[in-house]
Amino acid sequence: MIKWIISNFTLGIKWVIDNFTFDITLSLIALLVSIWTAYKSRTFFKVKWGNNCEITMNNSVVAMKKDGTPEISYTDTFLTYLTVVNPSPNDLAYYDLKVYDADNGNPLEIIYAIYFYLNDDHTYFVHYLNPLNSNLLELPEKNHGVFKANSYTRFNLPIVVTDEYEYKDLKHIKIEFKVAKNSFRKTKIYSKTYDVTGWQRKPYRLGYGQDIKINILTKRIVSLEVKDHIVDNEALFKNLNKIHKVLQEINTQESSRSISLITLREISDVFRFIIDKEIKHDLNLVNQLKAIRNELKKNDIVNDKNSDQFFKRIDHDISLIYKIWY
Repeated sequence: MIKWIISNFTLGIKWVIDNFTFDITLSLIALLVSIWTAYKSRTFFKVKWGNNCEITMNNSVVAMKKDGTPEISYTDTFLTYLTVVNPSPNDLAYYDLKVYDADNGNPLEIIYAIYFYLNDDHTYFVHYLNPLNSNLLELPEKNHGVFKANSYTRFNLPIVVTDEYEYKDLKHIKIEFKVAKNSFRKTKIYSKTYDVTGWQRKPYRLGYGQDIKINILTKRIVSLEVKDHIVDNEALFKNLNKIHKVLQEINTQESSRSISLITLREISDVFRFIIDKEIKHDLNLVNQLKAIRNELKKNDIVNDKNSDQFFKRIDHDISLIYKIWY
């Protein structure tokens, strides 16, 4: 058998040599060029999914306006990422990017950037790791788009559980998207399934979540423009009232949790802001500040000796404001 193959191969080589002409040479070159061009133009890319899909701290995923003002924060939000390397010379269209409960097909919501591009107002997204540090998120604009030729693309994927009760049995999250790859294989589906069993009971969900919410509110207050000791009273009271409500929520949780010293300091900075800017105030403002002080003192942080200095500042500032009013 081997002798037969060698014999026929030899005969084939002899035939090519005996019949080799200029036309055959051109045809062979053209064939080789076509093969090389097809090889260079082939479409391929690499997809890498995040190792984990973790539940984030409540209110730690935040949409921010271009001036740094928080627009909305999210609770019950998972976060993972997706990277795509497309080294080919061809753009690749993707579509039908979606996420759902892998066990029953119930859809979950991905936060797409397009939701916030209203009136050409740029919005960016951050994930707070703690009250002071955050990471910028790169969200897909919508559930379809293009992976550009010779490109690297990274998407952060915030996945929101809109109804905790409806998804109380959620154990597996599946993310998928489709790619129009080539004429021979029209569509390819890429997917990843994550095990999120027990996410409802993770204490990490609370973490610094409420502190972050307070952090955002205090920043709103100290960034208010003050002219001739006049401030936007509606905005001031609105944010003070929200701080008071968040503190109430913390103090009434079944598993009571201490706020951080960072948060206590930020709240004391709000009191100092009102003093330093000589903002005109009235009895309503005094009562609102007292209500915040009282909620703070109900919190377990009052047992931390390092908190004394901030409470002394707050009490001092309230007494000054009270004296000015009367």
